Amino acid sequence: MSPVPAENGSIIQIPEKRSDEHRLVFVELMFAFAVTEIATHLAELQDVSASFRDKVPSYAHLLLSLAVVTLSWFGWRNSPSPGMKEQVRDFVSIPFFGLLIDVVLVILYYVLAHSVEVANVDSDGKLPPASAEPEAFWLILIFGGYVLWDLLTDIFSPGCIEVEGSSSHWWTGVRAVPVSVFASVLAVVMTLVVWCLARNNVTWAQVLVLDIALLTVAVSFRLSKVAENWLRDWCGVRHLRAFEKTRELRLRHKVVMCLCAAGYIFAIVFVCC
Repeated sequence: MSPVPAENGSIIQIPEKRSDEHRLVFVELMFAFAVTEIATHLAELQDVSASFRDKVPSYAHLLLSLAVVTLSWFGWRNSPSPGMKEQVRDFVSIPFFGLLIDVVLVILYYVLAHSVEVANVDSDGKLPPASAEPEAFWLILIFGGYVLWDLLTDIFSPGCIEVEGSSSHWWTGVRAVPVSVFASVLAVVMTLVVWCLARNNVTWAQVLVLDIALLTVAVSFRLSKVAENWLRDWCGVRHLRAFEKTRELRLRHKVVMCLCAAGYIFAIVFVCC
């Protein structure tokens, strides 16, 4: 509730715009199904007659999937994007399209978890050769979906850009694009590099290292959102609703960013050498 002075000097309370609770419950239920898929494969992996060493890549894939799902839920639930506040009242509307993107992304999380080797055990109960290519491929699609999600919830949703005049409105939207999609595009590029390396014949250790690289990308994506603090000023869109809130950059965030950068570079060099 926001206090607003009335004409007679009293204070009245105006309710703030809240998120669509039905949308939140529906999407969070789908998140739960994605986590269930991860837990199911983790249980199935215990019954596979293979050495622990051969199971390590599958464990790494499941850990990666769990990190992606958890980080995504956290970022989605705490997003300051105005589009997250819009209620879905009509299926022919931008909020409904935003809901559709939410659903597709969570389905991709489910597919990511299902791509782990234990889901494709042969008739003899043996694990297929380890590979990080499926995980990298699906993460490219996931981060690509983030690009669309950012554009929709930061720029194209109703009330995101409030500028008088059609020409000014258009130019403001153009300047807001790089601010909105910077982190998502960076994640797509970083994941694409990993995917290209994973397509080659890589060893067991290289698969594990590539999973670490993908994990650093997932974490870096969330932390790189802080770049909006500087990009919004450089592009002159600080006044827009999506970028009004300053993103925090604490010491622990800087430490994690440095570790992610070092881990990603190490992984790429390790596989290339």
